[in-house]
Amino acid sequence: MHKQKKIILPVLISLTVGLAMIVLAASNRESKTAVLPQQRTTDDPNNRSNYVHRSRLQSRLGWALSQLGDRLEKPGKERVTAIGLVRYAKSQTQQPVNLLNEFPDRLRLNLTTSGSERTLIFDRDRVQADSQLSPDEEALLETLVYDSSEHFFWGQAQQQATRLIGSRIRNDDGSAADYQGPFYDVYQVADVVKLGPTAETRSKFYYFNSDTLLLERVRYETTNQSGTTNVEVLLGDWRAVNNQRVPHRVERLENGASTFVFTLNSLNIGPRVNDSSFSNNPAN
Repeated sequence: MHKQKKIILPVLISLTVGLAMIVLAASNRESKTAVLPQQRTTDDPNNRSNYVHRSRLQSRLGWALSQLGDRLEKPGKERVTAIGLVRYAKSQTQQPVNLLNEFPDRLRLNLTTSGSERTLIFDRDRVQADSQLSPDEEALLETLVYDSSEHFFWGQAQQQATRLIGSRIRNDDGSAADYQGPFYDVYQVADVVKLGPTAETRSKFYYFNSDTLLLERVRYETTNQSGTTNVEVLLGDWRAVNNQRVPHRVERLENGASTFVFTLNSLNIGPRVNDSSFSNNPAN
């Protein structure tokens, strides 16, 4: 345990990320499970395949699941409705947001800008919008859908390839003799991100606080024509609503600079609803 605390995190990540996809895809001996395609669920609340079974999780992840409440494990609390605000650092603009999030992997955002409203829908692996997504919108959808506790545990339920990097890992360069924390349990996941016609495979690192067992950080790289971007998503201000814990602040950083902060002002949790909220013509 003492040696684990002395791990220098940046060095560990740099040594790991280059071989991440090869290791996860080729070595089931180091992975808990093999990579399987995401399964589409039904809207039947009695269908147990729509939920996470803790018996299939590593023991410590079972404890982390408990910190969220029971909304990922049984019917009755799948749908989150919220009012929030997204603030963009570069443009110094902000957008009011009405959010509808239904487990697993369904999200509807109503964004208001200059009096006009735009609706973005993510339905498990399909994006719906009245025009092409902007880079900011793509980043917002990936952050709120893929970089969440709900998506992480849904991936575990789908037997997504996962590797424990280490427990009680420090979040510094290891030079501070009096480091007091935080410490993290870090899991590496081979995830498939689909926000357009093609899917992209990402090696993502999920950081669960070793003491609270809540997800606090997600780190990964994205690559496009402009080069490689180091992404870090910070989840904080965890609050209990109806005995269910939900982060009320989510910040995305790219190459160390904040790009946006998403905050929730009010939130309700209720059962799954078989309506048209995630269709091409959602009901208002």
